[in-house]
Amino acid sequence: MRINKFINKLRNDQTSYRKFYSLPVSENHILLEAGQGKNINGNMFSLLQEICENPKWKNLHPVFVVTDETMESARKRFEFYGWNVKLVVRDTETYKKYLATSKYLVTDNSFPVYFLKKKEQVYLNTWHGTPLKTLGKSDIENAVSLSNIQKNYLMCDYALFPNPLTESVFMKDYMLENLYKGKLLLCDYPRNWHLEDKKIRRAIKEALHLENKIVYAYMPTWRGTGRKASVEIQKKIIETYLKELDEKLQDDQLVLVNLHFLVGNTIDFSSYRHIRAFPSQYETYDVLAACDGLITDYSSVMFDFGVTDRKIILFTYDLDEYMAERGTYFSIDSLPFPICDTVDAVVAQINDPAVEDRKEFWKEFCPYRMTNVPEKILELLTTGKSYDLQIKEAPDNGKKLLLVYVGNLNAPVYNIYIANKIIQIQRENPDYNVVVAFRGVIRKKEVEFIQQLPETIQFYGLVKKYSFSISELFRLRLSLESNLLYRVFKKSLEPVLRMERERHFYSIVPAWTITISRHSRYMDFEIESFSCPKTLFILPSILVGTIALKRDYKAKLKRAKSVYKKIVDNSHENVKGLFLEDRLHYYNQSVALGNIKNTFHQHGNILSGKCTGILLNPHHLPVDQFKIKVNDCLLPSQFRVIARLGKSRAVISYRFELDYAQIEQFEIQNKVYVTYEDRDGFGLEKGILYRAQDRQKGKMFQGKVVQLPEHDTSVFFRQSKNNFLYFTVRKTNISDTPLQQFKINCAYHLAKLLPKRKSILMFEKESSRYEESASVVYEQLIDQGYDHVDFVLDRNYPFIDRIPQKYRDHIVYKGSFRHYLKFFRATTFIGSEMLVHSIDLRIANRHALQKLENKNNNYVFLQHGVMYMVSLDSESRKFFKPLKLKGKYRVVTSSINEARHFIELGEYPEDVLYITGLPKFDKNELSLHADRIVIMPTWRPWEYNEARYDFKETKYYKMIERIIAAIPEAYHDRITVLVHPLFLDAVRGKDYPLKRFISTETKYDDVLKQTKVLITDYSSIAYDAFYRGSNVIFYWEEKEESLNNYGENTKLMLNEENAFGDICMNPKDLADCIVNNLKNGQDPVYKRNYQEIVAFHDGKNTERLIEQLKKDEIL
Repeated sequence: MRINKFINKLRNDQTSYRKFYSLPVSENHILLEAGQGKNINGNMFSLLQEICENPKWKNLHPVFVVTDETMESARKRFEFYGWNVKLVVRDTETYKKYLATSKYLVTDNSFPVYFLKKKEQVYLNTWHGTPLKTLGKSDIENAVSLSNIQKNYLMCDYALFPNPLTESVFMKDYMLENLYKGKLLLCDYPRNWHLEDKKIRRAIKEALHLENKIVYAYMPTWRGTGRKASVEIQKKIIETYLKELDEKLQDDQLVLVNLHFLVGNTIDFSSYRHIRAFPSQYETYDVLAACDGLITDYSSVMFDFGVTDRKIILFTYDLDEYMAERGTYFSIDSLPFPICDTVDAVVAQINDPAVEDRKEFWKEFCPYRMTNVPEKILELLTTGKSYDLQIKEAPDNGKKLLLVYVGNLNAPVYNIYIANKIIQIQRENPDYNVVVAFRGVIRKKEVEFIQQLPETIQFYGLVKKYSFSISELFRLRLSLESNLLYRVFKKSLEPVLRMERERHFYSIVPAWTITISRHSRYMDFEIESFSCPKTLFILPSILVGTIALKRDYKAKLKRAKSVYKKIVDNSHENVKGLFLEDRLHYYNQSVALGNIKNTFHQHGNILSGKCTGILLNPHHLPVDQFKIKVNDCLLPSQFRVIARLGKSRAVISYRFELDYAQIEQFEIQNKVYVTYEDRDGFGLEKGILYRAQDRQKGKMFQGKVVQLPEHDTSVFFRQSKNNFLYFTVRKTNISDTPLQQFKINCAYHLAKLLPKRKSILMFEKESSRYEESASVVYEQLIDQGYDHVDFVLDRNYPFIDRIPQKYRDHIVYKGSFRHYLKFFRATTFIGSEMLVHSIDLRIANRHALQKLENKNNNYVFLQHGVMYMVSLDSESRKFFKPLKLKGKYRVVTSSINEARHFIELGEYPEDVLYITGLPKFDKNELSLHADRIVIMPTWRPWEYNEARYDFKETKYYKMIERIIAAIPEAYHDRITVLVHPLFLDAVRGKDYPLKRFISTETKYDDVLKQTKVLITDYSSIAYDAFYRGSNVIFYWEEKEESLNNYGENTKLMLNEENAFGDICMNPKDLADCIVNNLKNGQDPVYKRNYQEIVAFHDGKNTERLIEQLKKDEIL
């Protein structure tokens, strides 16, 4: 399996590009690529038009790059203009051939990472707009593509900049100063010269019958960082404003809409009277030439259209929000254009013909305006003659280049050490330009590292992908691990290493290199192939850790004397000062423990573990002092060495004991650590691999499930997805018995034998409820005749008799053999909870867990409630991270704001989200006589096990006591307490003072129908209650403590500004507002706030969802 994966990894874009690289360059071919193939307008179109319409270029053969999605629109566009153009789809074999062989290469973005320009090719990068929004280093947290953009610009012969601002941004924020060896082409964008062509303007107006209209173009920018923004969200926002604008425009006014190409022009304009889409047959700037004015926001099109003397209106309806998310190079207020934040203001500006004085604007942003720019650029590319184009050298301070290679960045302390060394190197070598090179795209750890460097140090990201053949990779791998084989293969590998070095570094030619990297990688060979003095820094042994035991690291040190002019040995450097704030993990890099045998036994109230493992211990820590730690509890432990495998490796065995009395305070999932502390208080706390042979990929193994009947608890040790040893403490499941495990295993094997067919399994919380969105959708599907749909439900569900017979026919009972068989045969899961609820929460069965992890599953997550409460970037919401499925994965949301929450904080792809509203809201009702006060705090996972042992001692219970005490005695007979479903087992059948208030056998829907006031903290039931018409009170007495318990990054999405109910921070606040909420209806302000989060109130959520499911062919 690993060999196949290895071979497939090699059959990639890089190696297929290389086979074309040896072909000769075709002197007459010019390849044009706009927006990585996603765009067919702009600069590339203008150059193509010049080639196709000017006989001067009859011997030049254009190749235009498209994607599968833009192929048809490009074909139609070029056919309309009467051109015969070769179209190639990006990243296909044909594309790679033309990329490797075309004499002239032009893009407004970047070519793929595998691209390497030949010396005889001529490469122009025009970029695609004057930047208002920050780029590159100035927007470092969103600079995922910075590495490839840097690489592309270093290969350019010409980099086009339409004004000094754009030139400065690229030189500084993409750190091209002193590195870029090509020429700077200072001229207007090719696309702009049409804008002032009166002949084109008149012809387009006549062709579109716009002679008697005042025509404005509306071209909003792309909102989002990288590709994170939501297409659907942006479209819905724009549609809202277009509807209002259409109602207020006069009959002789027309707005043509052109959305950013990343959004796509898919809005239905048929219902508008004064608004149309840009005509698809014409190129964008041809249509702009016919417009009397432009409406935009932050788009660079304002700088293009600004070359004219026609009106520009900035419609910045989200200015504060946008500026908070994206920095800008200057204040938008400094531009001479009117700024509007409402449709009324936009209409007023359309009706006002006055245009501001633009002379200063032209000087700053349009200094290179001229005619016939496309022709002049093609002359430059093909003949080298610049005519009246301005060409200048790139900035270079004349200093020599010192390249510091740091490899892969790692843990914070490691990165701090590296950053400090680089700062020291710069301080000691002021006559050099210091450039730091690291591997990989820029993500969180790279950002943290970069932010430690002074502004004067440039950095360069190295794209990770290589283009080695299988044979070359085999020889390289052997060379890394053996100096003898390194000498044998060195000469044969020199050409490919030189080519790869050129692809990665191109014009970067250092006078000196310093390598500070603990890993030995192929990139080391590339760095070592530079013909300049080289220095190797050997890192402190505590930071190198177990990597020092690897063959490739040892081989690197052995060959160092023959490769590096100077070796700086810091292996014995004391770095404890870096760990003063994190003493516990000082030795973490220096120890690795992976088990090869796990045995777990129960002896009375003791659960014991006996494990055998492989220990890596290069610092020779005393093994007999190691301990096992679970949930901050040090367990009685015994470690001993069985056999030594050299100086720093050993086979060890260890035992530990866990008393069941300790687990009351445990969390549900508890990582098992090996720990140690030296005399100075520096220690080790590191996870243990469940099976050393599985490396970083767990296979769902687990130990015996031990049931503790007196506490309705089951415990077991298990293997995590990442192959770590975990201890699970949870309530006893129906699937824990040997009989149920046998049934599950039989169902699994039978399902493999039966023919595959389309099958949908639906479920709600723990497969034990029938009152959320899943049951609503299920009934609709049955009504519509879908017979391959089943709903799993506990046979003891107390309200099963209320379910009509026609729906019961497709109900499968939880824990039945039929349930398990349906589960394993299901191709699609639709539920209001996470996928595991379709069988048994926290199930302990390998086959079931593997089915849940199957990438081919289709899964529609309906949500059990609106998820706009605890932020999705919270540590506690890790299990809500988007799944990476080959099957179809969808998540239902209730509004643009909630969808944004999923995209921006949950990192969900926009195409995963449905904005339809929750189906369960379609059936929400409120009794005319509703008068109940319902108290329902949310789920607190940190108190889960404590609650099951003694519910009345939890903070959850005590907070409910304080809430009840704050409510006037006269209203106590109206109080109902609904505990969270996952706490129900903790209260059923037990006595406690609040028992008379707590309802355990009532359907939530029945209670909410009678609810006048709901009191909650952070529960999504607040949305359910308010939708019905109930008042909501948010009780946030323990807000700070709860946010801390939810974990890192947690914040509340609701606050004083957008909450849809009164906020109480203590019992007195609650006492003051409870009567008002009982006597009055919903506040209009709260209604407006609610509408922003729950947009649909028409009872058609289910209908909308089913239409989407049909459209996506999920049903």
